[in-house]
Amino acid sequence: MQVIKTNQPGTLGDLIHWEVNPTFTTEDGVLLAGSGGARVIDQFTVIAQVTASKKLQTIDFAGSGGANVAYGVSLLPAQAADGVDGEIKYLRRGPAIIHAESLVWPAGATDNQKATALAALLAQGILAKTGI
Repeated sequence: MQVIKTNQPGTLGDLIHWEVNPTFTTEDGVLLAGSGGARVIDQFTVIAQVTASKKLQTIDFAGSGGANVAYGVSLLPAQAADGVDGEIKYLRRGPAIIHAESLVWPAGATDNQKATALAALLAQGILAKTGI
């Protein structure tokens, strides 16, 4: 018997345990253009908003100007070509409960950085819980 393996994207249920209303909690946004290559955002990545441009990117804990503050969570994979802004659909506000173990963090993110980001999401009504 032949076995075929696939790599399917997660479903929104893999991230969202409960939300009040997707029309209220989710938004479409502008993904910051790639710089020197494509900017790729994995599904369920914690994202930040650059204050000056209001554009979104993966949270950068070493960054500044809003890039180091959790703003939401990408719901689908997204990509912006080098020098060209892209589009991203993301969870922006609650009330919502999400599966903490589904979140995607930048490489090297520490537990303290994650805790700070989760607190910022909670301030927006997005509660990340483990084991639900």
